[in-house]
Order: sequence, then C-alpha cells, then structure tokens
Amino acid sequence: MNSAFIQEDLNILNFNPLIIKDLVDYKGRFILILKDGNFLTIGDKICHNFPDLIVQFGPIGKYLLGLSVSGNVYILHPKKRDCKWRAEKFFPCKSLKLVTLMISSAYRDFIWIKTVDNSYLLNKNLECVFKLGFPQNRVYGADLQHYAIIDTDKSVITVYPSGNIFTEVSHITINQQNQINLVSSTSDVDHVELIKNQTYYFF
Repeated sequence: MNSAFIQEDLNILNFNPLIIKDLVDYKGRFILILKDGNFLTIGDKICHNFPDLIVQFGPIGKYLLGLSVSGNVYILHPKKRDCKWRAEKFFPCKSLKLVTLMISSAYRDFIWIKTVDNSYLLNKNLECVFKLGFPQNRVYGADLQHYAIIDTDKSVITVYPSGNIFTEVSHITINQQNQINLVSSTSDVDHVELIKNQTYYFF
C-alpha cells in the first residue's frame, strides 16, 4: 500500500504521511496540503495565495482546481502570470456552489464534481458534459464507459460497464488500464487519489 506521499520524492523531508491531507502532481511538481492548513511544494514554487482555505485539489487537463472548506471552487490558470486563483464564476457551470467533492478521471481529461444538490461532469476545457439533479459520488477510469458509483451510506460500490457490485467498501480508484482498487469500509482510510497511475491512501 502506498502511503500518502511519493517515497522517492519526499523521503528527504522525513514527512509523516499522517499529516498530509491531500497531494497532487501538477506541471512537474508535487503540491501537498497539510492538515494544519499549510502548503508545501516539491519543485518549483507554485502560487499559494489562496483566497480561501483549500482542502482538496482537482487536476483537470491543463488546469488545477482547488476546493475550499466553504465549498467554493477556485482555478489556477496555467497561462496567467498574475498568480491568482480565480473563483468559480469563471466556470461554464454557473451553479457550482457548496461543492463537497471533486474526483479527476484516470487521464485527467474529465472531473466529477458533486455539490450538496447536484453533480456535474466537466471535460478538460471545463465544459459541462452532463449534470445530475442530485448529489452522487462517481469515479471515472480511462474513458466515460468505465466508472463507479459509490453509495457511502450503504458502503456499496457498483462498477460499470460490468455492473459488478462490491459491498463493505468505501473507496475506489480506477487506473488508466481500467483496473480497480477497492478499500474496505472498516479501514482508517479517509480518501484515495490516483497519482501517476498509482493509488495513494490518505488517513
């Protein structure tokens, strides 16, 4: 099981993986969100002047999204030189309010965004592919035909297109080969991320 950091990149820092809240590899560098609210960049420094407390990253295409503790989504545009995270009003999906979850697909060409009321699938151009009129947890693999629906209340995950149902599970990743990795609902894992086509566990 991979702990919540890349061993060969962060070993020198002697980091305890239990203090890391989220991690993303973006434009050749690793960015960590620590549980105390601080950030750490491995590699070239990236913009950290967040307008809100960021608790999760969502890489999509050439963009990096940040989900704040208040449910707002911010975007770091790679071509802008003013080093500003821009608010969700720049999105085509104007109703991205009170977001609770963002999950990138295996190749980062799509991202699933869940709010308290709805769910959205965005493509790498940040265009809305489709919308569900209710909140749902989904994870996409290498294409839109391979995905999983997670019922957190019942600890049940249904994988498509096979329709296979797994019980007593809480988390899943689907890699670039559409292989699945499941986490037991009895584990201490808080969430999982697919990073460089490997599953990383956050506690």
